[in-house]
Parts: sequence; structure tokens; C-alpha cells
Amino acid sequence: MTKATSFSSMMQRRHLGVSRALGYALTLGTHEAWSDFRRVIAIRLSEEECAGLAFWALRSLSDDHAAATMQAVADLLDIPSPAGAPIAPLGDLMDQAAFWADMADPAEAEAYCLCTFNRMPSARQAAFLDYVQGRNAA
Repeated sequence: MTKATSFSSMMQRRHLGVSRALGYALTLGTHEAWSDFRRVIAIRLSEEECAGLAFWALRSLSDDHAAATMQAVADLLDIPSPAGAPIAPLGDLMDQAAFWADMADPAEAEAYCLCTFNRMPSARQAAFLDYVQGRNAA
């Protein structure tokens, strides 16, 4: 007859430490306990393991709670929120475009600019380039 082996005896030592730290954080439920847990996983887990843990933890949340959590992380890391699609013009079209461009991050503005330029008729593209190049030369 073979002796039953516990799952914890088969775990890698670093994973066992993470499991225990998670148990402490869940039991204590304090900011300090969760902060300590963060330090433990940063030391004992690979980037891929941490990413998997974060991803599946977020997937366990409701959409609203996951969105709020991701926004809190973005704020903590000072990641700008995208401005999203420009809204329908409510007044002067150029004022509305400038308002949106002030909120957009550079990658977002460049993407809209390039796509918009590519959709212009050739004659309009040429006029646009003349305008932009004349403005940069001044």
C-alpha cells in the first residue's frame, strides 16, 4: 500500500511560500498584509506567473469592479486614459477636434490622424500636406 502524498509536498518551495503568503493576506485582510503579499510574489514568482495571477484575478471580478481596479492601477502607474473616439460635434468642428486632441494621448492622436489622412481624397491630402509643411516652415 502506498502512502498518500499531499499536494503541498509536490509544490515548488517558492510556490508554497506564495500560497502561505496569500493565506495570511486573505486571513488578515489589511492593506499591510496585501502589501507584504505583493513583495512576496515579486520575489518568488516570475513576471509571467505574476501576470497570470493578476489576469485571472481580474477575470474573476464583475466587469465594473474589474474596470475600476484596472483604472486604479493605471492611476497608480500614471498611465494616461485614452480619450476614446471623438464625440459628435456640438459646435464648431475645429474647436471640437482641438478639445478631443487635448485629451488624447500621443499614440491615439497619431492613429486618428494617420487613418483620417489616408481616407482623404488625393487632392485633399495634397492640400493638407501643403498646409502642414507651410506651417512647419514658418
